[in-house]
Amino acid sequence: MSEPGGGEDGSAGLEVSAVQNVADVAVLQKHLRNLVPLLLEDGGDAPAALEAALEEKSALEQMRKFLSDPQVHTVLVERSTLK
Repeated sequence: MSEPGGGEDGSAGLEVSAVQNVADVAVLQKHLRNLVPLLLEDGGDAPAALEAALEEKSALEQMRKFLSDPQVHTVLVERSTLK
């Protein structure tokens, strides 16, 4: 016998969204502004270059992907210097 509301496989027929945002991009940006200067041993406030990088269109897209795609496990932040 099948349970009420259940399918043949016993599922309740609930749909689960494949994409779930765990935070807002602004929250991630704020976290990175606090964390990156500490990791780079610059201390204090976020440098202007970091602020500019966090506002770039490509960076915003990558942060959105990190927050929404469960297959993206890490965010890489690296310093590039011009010689």
